[in-house]
Amino acid sequence: KVEQQAFIPRFGLVYTPIEPVSLYATYAQGYQPQTAGTIGDPGRFGGPFDPLTSTMYEGGAKTEFFSKQLSINLAVYHIEQNNILINANDPQNPEMLRQLGQQQSRGVELDVYGQVLSNLSVTANFAANKTFITESANEAEIGTILPNAPRNQGGIWVKYTFLIPALKGIGIGGGANYVSSRTTFSNVLTLPSYTVVDAALYYSIDRFKLSANLNNVFNKTHWVGGYDFNRLFPGTPRNFLIGIGYTF
Repeated sequence: KVEQQAFIPRFGLVYTPIEPVSLYATYAQGYQPQTAGTIGDPGRFGGPFDPLTSTMYEGGAKTEFFSKQLSINLAVYHIEQNNILINANDPQNPEMLRQLGQQQSRGVELDVYGQVLSNLSVTANFAANKTFITESANEAEIGTILPNAPRNQGGIWVKYTFLIPALKGIGIGGGANYVSSRTTFSNVLTLPSYTVVDAALYYSIDRFKLSANLNNVFNKTHWVGGYDFNRLFPGTPRNFLIGIGYTF
């Protein structure tokens, strides 16, 4: 039986100096008990573990221009998390966990959406982030980059719908997602950066909408995370998805 209490304040402020621009600031504390499965099975996961607590400071701007055809959102943040659970990298028990004292994330995020033409839209995003360990029982970890945390990542997606009568109802889309290199729990293993390209084909007729998505077009081998050479998580290889929708 575990009993926990917490006071979790959250504050926010939005200021609109001119109609298309809104500035905001946010302060929030977070509290999250560890899951029942983790707490209830110390022989498998270790523990007992303290709850996850956090503090976040965020500020930014949200803008809309050209009759809301162009939206730009910018955010700058600082986040502290305490007692985060990570893999203990125990070769005798791959599921054993341990808690870090504290890790901090600082970064900036930019999101852009533009309806360039009535039949052409572009969505793009970019994030620069530094996540590092600030408190740990292992002094050698303090100041190091948190494993599996990329410094940069971003993506872009473009959608175009044909206007000529012969191709009425047909649209195409394409884009890519980029993730920079990341450290792991092994000092000699760094996960390489990767770019995955996706594509899509759309067709609309009356109330029906058909879509075909081809993900990871070039079948790029990539790793979405990992602990060491024996425990790596591969990204999904080339795959496709067919969708059928009907509007009532």
